[in-house]
Amino acid sequence: MPKYRCNACQGTYNDTLRDGTVYTHACPPLPPDRKGVQPERENKRDENIVTLQSGRVIGIRSEGAGVTPLDAVRLPEPAWITAMKDRIAAAEQE
Repeated sequence: MPKYRCNACQGTYNDTLRDGTVYTHACPPLPPDRKGVQPERENKRDENIVTLQSGRVIGIRSEGAGVTPLDAVRLPEPAWITAMKDRIAAAEQE
């Protein structure tokens, strides 16, 4: 399970819970100031899905400051990309 750090609130989380449920992160609210006013967090992230009344999914609520992956997950390179790199390298040698 990949682990991420939210760049806005610095919270860390996995994108999938132990039971397989997909986790959608939303930054927690900031504590109220001395006057009792709750300030808005700048660039807050909210990964909850936005769905139109038509049922069309348009994405997450707010990208905010983004995330930083904490795991070095290496995905295998697709064969067509490897073949393309080989062709480009061969063409540059000519």
